[in-house]
Amino acid sequence: MSRHTNNREEFSLLVDGINRILLVHGDDLGIVAQAMIALMIASTRFRRLFVSAGGYTLFMPAIFKSYSQSRKESAIRLAIEYGINRFYAQHEEAFVFQTLDVLSLIIFRRECTDQSKAAEDVFNLLSTLRNTAPQNVPDPAGIHDANKVHEYESLLVSKVEVEPHGFLER
Repeated sequence: MSRHTNNREEFSLLVDGINRILLVHGDDLGIVAQAMIALMIASTRFRRLFVSAGGYTLFMPAIFKSYSQSRKESAIRLAIEYGINRFYAQHEEAFVFQTLDVLSLIIFRRECTDQSKAAEDVFNLLSTLRNTAPQNVPDPAGIHDANKVHEYESLLVSKVEVEPHGFLER
């Protein structure tokens, strides 16, 4: 898919496959790690789609479910926390707004049997954003810096889009 795609339907097909795998195997660290890497790369590659078309609303429910169901699996929680730190680093306000929007809907649905635990999980997940991907946190999933090159490339592309001539002059 082109980096400049705005086709949310095409992108949602890709994310839907990742979501289905994550929902079924969200207790497997290797699968969660690969899903997080794929989603981190997607968030850098399809920057416009994430900011303007609500890209995070497509997969945050699946990530949140895996996070909530792994209260005793710190390795899975650490992988997800690292991933959301990278999402926040890329899109800040758009990420927080979209995530709170979709997670608040999940918490207040009738199917949510324990709203207080779900709210606590949302708080725990989002409170990790105050630490911008600390390097001293263990990385049992092996995903730290997995998309560093993609983040750098995304930064360059956004810089060129904002100031094309100024970037070339330096």
